Amino acid sequence: MLRTLQIGKSSDPWSKKIENHWLTPISRLPLWLPVLTLGLVLVFKRLNHYQILLLPNFCAQALLSPVGRILGFKVIWLTDNGKISPSLGKILKKMARLAQAIIAPNQAQEVSYLRLEIVSAKIHLLYPPVVSQSQPAYLEPKTMVLAGDASIEAEEGLGTLLRAASLARDILGNIKLILGGSLAGKSHLDWSTKQLNLNGCVQLAPGESDLWLEEAQIYVLPATSDKAVPFSLAQAMFLGKTLIASDRPSHKEFIEHEKTGLLVSSGDAEALSQAIIRLARDPELLARLSQGGYKFAQERFSRQVFEEKLKMILNQ
Repeated sequence: MLRTLQIGKSSDPWSKKIENHWLTPISRLPLWLPVLTLGLVLVFKRLNHYQILLLPNFCAQALLSPVGRILGFKVIWLTDNGKISPSLGKILKKMARLAQAIIAPNQAQEVSYLRLEIVSAKIHLLYPPVVSQSQPAYLEPKTMVLAGDASIEAEEGLGTLLRAASLARDILGNIKLILGGSLAGKSHLDWSTKQLNLNGCVQLAPGESDLWLEEAQIYVLPATSDKAVPFSLAQAMFLGKTLIASDRPSHKEFIEHEKTGLLVSSGDAEALSQAIIRLARDPELLARLSQGGYKFAQERFSRQVFEEKLKMILNQ
């Protein structure tokens, strides 16, 4: 059976999901260990029948690809979502010739490596699977419940979501906003909630579980920057939640306007509130977009699709 040695770790939530669902037995070492031992730990691991060397960040890819190939590992990169400086880009372009495969968990990361003029045939788009504790469900909108990822900074979209929720509540009356995941700034959130008179309407659900999405009908992604898309978007689609997102390029990979969700102008709280109100008043549209997003998620985020593609990459 193939065995994998991973050196370093990814900072990207999408790549982390691929690490967590890797198909072969895997051992993980911090990057400093092979560097400190001048690669001797890699020799030891190779002698112990590790065949695959998984490198999930820029430093590991730049430093250890040559050593891995010399020792006979199959070198696989997992794309990193950090900024690539011109000098680092030149190094990665050269080192990429030594990688047998490069795995990208979404198109945004795929494009960042293609811009380095790496051979496209080496780069494999592999969406991580969604493994949910909840069951997909369409919920009739009695009280309109919105869900948003709390990891988004206030100035990068969370403030827009709070203002939109306040505007929508003025029209719809009863509304609830659940913010889940890792909270970026609680003090600013508390202040904004009070200023917008949203006390009692906003619920925090910290933690990595996707259970906070269960109650919602609509998942809102109001991000105004092109930072990595939260993995909760994939989880929401997989659970059949209707999506509203700002019209950033990274969001359009997942949301086709009027088919798998709604896109609104980035940073426009009025437009976002109108999209919320529209869905609340049109249950048929809410259900149709929910079904479109769920179908999209089944085609891309199922465990079966992920395992078939990863097996093909590992065995080629």
